[in-house]
Amino acid sequence: MVASTAPAPWISALLLAAGRSRRMGRDKLALDYGGRPMLARTLAAYLEARELAEVVMVVGPESAGPPAPPRCRRVVNPDPERGMRASLRLALAAADPRAAAWLVGLGDMPEISPGLVDALVAAWRRAPGRILVPAFRGRRGHPVLLRADLRDELLALAGDVGARSILAAHPDDVAVFPTDDPAVLFDVDVPADLTRCRERGL
Repeated sequence: MVASTAPAPWISALLLAAGRSRRMGRDKLALDYGGRPMLARTLAAYLEARELAEVVMVVGPESAGPPAPPRCRRVVNPDPERGMRASLRLALAAADPRAAAWLVGLGDMPEISPGLVDALVAAWRRAPGRILVPAFRGRRGHPVLLRADLRDELLALAGDVGARSILAAHPDDVAVFPTDDPAVLFDVDVPADLTRCRERGL
């Protein structure tokens, strides 16, 4: 097991990073973003967060890279064409069974900060029966906190879908976490996204 000083209950982050980057035309997670590969920047935010016990990162077969850093488990999805569901299943299987909840994040959201992660998890600890979703100006984003008793429903997801169907199935359990940080909505999909970041000095 991965040693951790994070407070109970145990929270595992599931960082999904096995996409094919079709709209970018190349492996976007390896592209420079603020002086380091995009995925490295995204991962660092989760590893630097104090409220997380571990990070399970799912990558594609061509992105296995060097050994995972402390508090991180790297899992390879051998067939990313099967969609996000396959990555979620692998992440859930690798996550510590003590987890009371999972924070599901995406590898192409490099502006997520450790402070945002900690604030989101701390808010969930105050209301642990909820599904917690961050929102900027009324628009819901990521990462999303899902309690562990939803495991079977997550495993039953079909195709390239994330937590949207889980939220739709449990509307009364969803709590919105308002934030003034637009990072919860920003992901990098196309070259224009990187251009905008460079214009902002990132």
